[in-house]
Amino acid sequence: MLACHILQIRKKAIKQAINKLTIAELSADDVVKLQAVLVSQLQLETHPKASYADLALASWMSALRLLQDDNVRVRACVRHAILDTLAAAKDSTAGMVSPDSVSDAAVLPLAVEYVVSAFARTEHGLASLSKVLFELIDAPSVLIAYSGAAGEKAQDWDDLYRRIFESESSNYFAERDVLAQNIVYYLLGRSVGNGELSRTLHDQVLKGVVTALTTLNQEAQRSSKEGRQWLGGITYYTDVFSPLFGLLSAGVAVLTTSTIPLDADLEVLASQVRVVAQEACDIHANDNATNPFILRALKHLAGNPPNSASAEPVEASFSFLLSTNNASSKLLAFLLMSLKGKRIVITGASMGIGAAASRRFAKEGAHLALLARSKDKLEKLSDELQAVPSCGRVLNFSVDVRDSVALGETMATAVKQLGGPVDVLVNNAGLALDAPAIFPSQSIKNITMMIETNINGVLFAAHAALNQGGMLEAKSGVILNVTSVTGLEAPPFPGETVYHTAKAAQEAFSNSLRNELCGTNIKVLVVRPGVVATNFHEQRVGYDRGMYSQFIDGYEPLVPDDVADAMAWVLDKPERIAIKALDVVPTPQRSLSVFDREWSARNENNQ
Repeated sequence: MLACHILQIRKKAIKQAINKLTIAELSADDVVKLQAVLVSQLQLETHPKASYADLALASWMSALRLLQDDNVRVRACVRHAILDTLAAAKDSTAGMVSPDSVSDAAVLPLAVEYVVSAFARTEHGLASLSKVLFELIDAPSVLIAYSGAAGEKAQDWDDLYRRIFESESSNYFAERDVLAQNIVYYLLGRSVGNGELSRTLHDQVLKGVVTALTTLNQEAQRSSKEGRQWLGGITYYTDVFSPLFGLLSAGVAVLTTSTIPLDADLEVLASQVRVVAQEACDIHANDNATNPFILRALKHLAGNPPNSASAEPVEASFSFLLSTNNASSKLLAFLLMSLKGKRIVITGASMGIGAAASRRFAKEGAHLALLARSKDKLEKLSDELQAVPSCGRVLNFSVDVRDSVALGETMATAVKQLGGPVDVLVNNAGLALDAPAIFPSQSIKNITMMIETNINGVLFAAHAALNQGGMLEAKSGVILNVTSVTGLEAPPFPGETVYHTAKAAQEAFSNSLRNELCGTNIKVLVVRPGVVATNFHEQRVGYDRGMYSQFIDGYEPLVPDDVADAMAWVLDKPERIAIKALDVVPTPQRSLSVFDREWSARNENNQ
């Protein structure tokens, strides 16, 4: 099987190299060679002639089959090759979504979406794609439905929809069925997004969504009653996730586009879609099994209650997306945003790591409540974030985390204005003072401020998020505590005693709170930065530039964006996975006390 597929991804110039890879077990060098071959063959821009474009299409089809190969190393190799290719391709959805945040299950639809948009641009490309579909599913009427007389021939779309859950035991789909369904759905979603399809295809999309979700809901309920694994669990499998997500994406496009109003009959279908989608949300939101991308699409299909304080301008958002070029790419990227619509509270948000996290989450489409003492800095940051097209609502509150009453009131106000319980608390506020003075020489005033901010403030913010923030009532959410590698080991630097004590307390608090919240879906996570170039480290040495320069001599510290990226990666994980703790340090920081101070000189040409 492997040899068969690899031999489909070759041309004369590399034929000999490919033949060397047709072995059952691939070495590490073979994997690298295969990945290089794949990338060279998948890059459509290197195949300007029609005949070469056909070869590229054949290569893509082979690569998509290899994503489902039995050999895990082959799958990984192909997955990375596809992501590398998409990241370099123009107009690619992968360029809008960080490859590091893309789950294995999402790679196939990303690739299929690119294939559809790339090869359907020309008449020859569309004909080639249609030929591939014809060979895969032997359904010429479906191809006719897409390529022309959609109004009269579209009844066969329903046959494809019904096949989504026609499976026996664990044999869900044949590879060719998966690819056929994916391509058909993205052809469909792309056309719907651009307003090209007739009423009949709209009808078929909505009927397909109702059929698929009704089956999904019934199977989940039956499995639950029988004590078996819920069907939601299989939505992580690429052969289920990809066609289902493609179908739901097409449904979102139909329901949210304003270019083609729905008539009375379609409105009835749309109402049915919202009902079954809401039922699916209710069933699967807390099952810890359903893929979060599927849940996101379900929430958009279910819509928001009219006149609700939590209403999100879904239609306006999608109308904007669908009115622009490459609409299907933007639609897919929109649905794949892991933090889209999440209500996130960030303490210490006015600068440094907190500000970087705010900017990162704004790009992901989150609603933000920014907390810090500096009102001027918060307002300036809020204005900046509100100019980000994908950003949700932005609130800012000038509050000191040492004031538990004010913090609780702020959290309650944020819940009210954002329209729902807090999804994520980023417990980031903190400070260090008086270094390098040793403990006996430090002022009681500064010791008290560090303890009250770094310990009391963290506990108060978590307490407010759980109670006034609604996490405990919802039994879901994430508390992400930004601690430090200093919290695990006594630092060798003078002046760190109080700060180390506070960070160790944060670690203990995180571990204990995680245990106490057993029985809920609330995650308690920790990100431990190493040395970061922020105002924090300048402040801890009394803004002594010479002392600060000596501290980072010979290596490059992290920047706040590095830590923000780590936070986004941690928060992007599905409900069933928790990254309990993550150390994020500069490569030269080998441990808390050991720094490779020759690193910069050694790597000056590689940075």
